Amino acid sequence: MCWFQCRVSGDNKGGLSGAVYIKGLPFTSLNQTNNWQALAVGQGSGWATGTAGYSGAAYLPWNTTLITMHLWDGTLGTTALQYSETSNDGGTSINGCYMCTA
Repeated sequence: MCWFQCRVSGDNKGGLSGAVYIKGLPFTSLNQTNNWQALAVGQGSGWATGTAGYSGAAYLPWNTTLITMHLWDGTLGTTALQYSETSNDGGTSINGCYMCTA
């Protein structure tokens, strides 16, 4: 098991587009089908979603070191957080625990 806590902040996203991922976790998550690890997303700023009431979400799929960022933006669940939904000075806190490869 690996426990982690991080604070992610941006200062200039430049021309980035598409979905937001955070890379660099210290260990690869366990390579087991449907081994999705839900992560806790804390205080955030600079999420330019345009709609109040949305909140951040994150998960770690199997066999990766990438955190996938999502947005609770509808009654049916989440969608991938897009760079267009963030500002140059945004950030958030994320922590979690996941099963690692041996």
